[in-house]
Amino acid sequence: MKKAMGLLFAGILSLGSFVQPAAGTLDSLQSKINLSGFGYYMFGDIVKGEYGDDIGNTFENQWVSTSLMHINFSSNATTWLITKLGFEMYADFPLKSANAMDKGSYFRTYTAYLASAEGIMHWDFTNLIVNSLVVESGLFPYTSNSQVKNLGNYMYRSTIHPLSVQTKVDYPWADLLGVRAEAGILDNKLKLGAFLTSEFIYVPFFDLTPAFSLDYTPNKIIDIGGAIAFHHAVQLDGALLADSIGKKWQGTKIDAKAVFDPKPLLGGLTFMGEDEGKIYCEAALLGLKDSLEVDTVELNANGQFPAPTLLHHIPIMVGVNVPTGKILDCFAVELEYFKSPYINDWFGLFDNQSPLARPPMLAGDWDNYINKDNIKWSVYLKKVMGKFEARSIIANDHTIYKVVNQQLGNFEQTMKKPKDWQWLVQLRYNL
Repeated sequence: MKKAMGLLFAGILSLGSFVQPAAGTLDSLQSKINLSGFGYYMFGDIVKGEYGDDIGNTFENQWVSTSLMHINFSSNATTWLITKLGFEMYADFPLKSANAMDKGSYFRTYTAYLASAEGIMHWDFTNLIVNSLVVESGLFPYTSNSQVKNLGNYMYRSTIHPLSVQTKVDYPWADLLGVRAEAGILDNKLKLGAFLTSEFIYVPFFDLTPAFSLDYTPNKIIDIGGAIAFHHAVQLDGALLADSIGKKWQGTKIDAKAVFDPKPLLGGLTFMGEDEGKIYCEAALLGLKDSLEVDTVELNANGQFPAPTLLHHIPIMVGVNVPTGKILDCFAVELEYFKSPYINDWFGLFDNQSPLARPPMLAGDWDNYINKDNIKWSVYLKKVMGKFEARSIIANDHTIYKVVNQQLGNFEQTMKKPKDWQWLVQLRYNL
C-alpha cells in the first residue's frame, strides 16, 4: 500500500506533459514522445563475503547472475517542459544459504517496477541575476557528484539512525521522491538548489526531508559543492509520534565534494577523454550528535569498545579517472574511509521500532568492525562499442545481497572483512 501511494504521488507530479497540448497553447508545440532504454546481462563472483547477523556465515566463490531491461518514455511537450517515465524488469537468483527450507525460493525471480516518473521544467534567462532555473519533480535518480561510479553520494545513500552508508552495483544514484529546484547565477557558474523529498525506501516512510545545496564551477579545472539535509524533519507516521519515538530518526547531514581536472593546466591533453585524469572526493557528516542512540555501557565495561564520537559519522572517499588515452571510456579507482565501529546495517536493532545502531554481537568480531573494515575500495571499467557496452566492477563495497533464509538478515553489506571482494561483468545494449 505504501509503495502504491508513493508511485501514485510520483505519477501525479510528472503527468502533465504526456497530455496532448491544445492548438495555440504551450508554445504551440505538438507533444512528442521518444523511446529509449537499455538491457543488460550481468554475471560475476562473490569471491569471498559474509551473510547473516554477524561474521561466520561465508560466501566462497558464490556465482551471481542478473539481467535487467529498462524502457524510458520522454515527452518534449514544450521548449521548457520534459516528462520522463521509466519502467524496469529485473531478474536474478537469490543467494542460497545452508539452512534454507523454501524450495520455491531457489527459482529465478522477476520484478517489474516504475523506475522513474519525473517532470523537468527548465528555463534560461538573459540579462538577469538568475541565469537559469530547473524544477524537477516526481520519482527520479539524483547524484550530487556526477563523477562517482560506486562509492560516495552520501547525502541520500545513507542513514543516521542507525548509522549506515549504501552502494548498489553500477548504480551510483539515489532514488528521490519529491521535488528539487536549482537556480543558476554568475553565468551559471554558481548553482543553488532546494529539495523536499519524501522517504519511501527506509522506515519510517513518508517523512519529509528538506535540503539545500550549492555547487560552484568557476572554470574547467575545479568544481566544488556542498549540501545540508534535515533528515526526517517533518514526520508523518502518526503511530510513531504517538509513541514519542519518532524524533529518534531525525538528524542533520552535511556533505561536501570537489572535482579537480588538471588537463587545462597541461595544455588540454586532447589525446585523453573528457573525464580522464579527473580527481574527485567527497566527505559527509551523518548527524551532528555523537550519540548513536545505543546503550554502550556494557560494551565499554572492559574498555575495548569505543565510546560514540562524531568521527564515527564521517565517511570520506576519493576517486580518480585513470587516463587510458581513450582506449577505455572509463577506468575509475575509488577508496573510502569510514571509521564506524558499528555494523553497517540500515535496519539496526528494530525490536521496539527504535533506530538503534547494532554493535557486533560477538566480542571476537569487535576488532574487525572497530579497526579492520574501515576501508572500502572499487575499480570500475567501461568500454563503449556503438550501441554495445561492456562494464566491469571489482570491489569491496557496501553491496547488500539477498539470501533465501531471511532470518539470517538482508540488511547488512556482504563484504564485511578486508579480504572480502567481488567481481562482476555487465554486457549492455542501448536502444
